[in-house]
Amino acid sequence: MKFQEWIQNKPMPKNKREAYQLLFDYILDLSEKKDLDYSPQNIGLYGELGVAVRVGDKAMRLKSLLVDKRVQRVNDESVEDTWFDLTNYGLIAVMLRHNWWLELDWGNNQEKTQPEKPEVDREAPVE
Repeated sequence: MKFQEWIQNKPMPKNKREAYQLLFDYILDLSEKKDLDYSPQNIGLYGELGVAVRVGDKAMRLKSLLVDKRVQRVNDESVEDTWFDLTNYGLIAVMLRHNWWLELDWGNNQEKTQPEKPEVDREAPVE
């Protein structure tokens, strides 16, 4: 469900905490829907580096939508949708950093098997 539909019957937040809570509730709903389409191993395979690549892709998409005024081409993904995805990727990256991501109970019959990860030196400088 798109944010504009989701928020229609919600009360206007009175302060920043309520606004954040409302937005995070939507992000959680959106994330759970996407979990049905993607296995947690998709993210777990390349870990934090993979999330960084996805964030880079989303940032370029956002630039296209905001600066270049390009027409939305991906399933009617709006600027708002892209911001929500970036927020979600940030949360996923923190979960990966703390080794939570693949240990979570997914509750939707997702396997908890660890994907085979390529060797990546997390401490190596990026040039």
